[in-house]
Amino acid sequence: MSLRNEVYKRLAQLAITSFSDIVHGTREIDGKLRILMLDGSFVDVWLSERKKGVYAYHWARRAIDGTIYRRNNLPDKDARRLKTFPKHFHFRSEKNIREST
Repeated sequence: MSLRNEVYKRLAQLAITSFSDIVHGTREIDGKLRILMLDGSFVDVWLSERKKGVYAYHWARRAIDGTIYRRNNLPDKDARRLKTFPKHFHFRSEKNIREST
């Protein structure tokens, strides 16, 4: 088992045991951990295996109100203007990008 998969396993256990009032379950999809929420939304956690410290956390609420919230440090061309580049935050949509620390 890779280090990333071990981290995903621990995060999945934490989500289920500590947040059972809002978490329905977890599964791994396409190299990321998906945390399924009771309200129909989900949280994806992705950690790079190639580059240490590269990550993305994504909360998809599209089925509820059409929004997404994502914090990551992938070099998004639309985030180059930000002081915190490559760190950035997608607020409510893919195109609404803000600074992130």
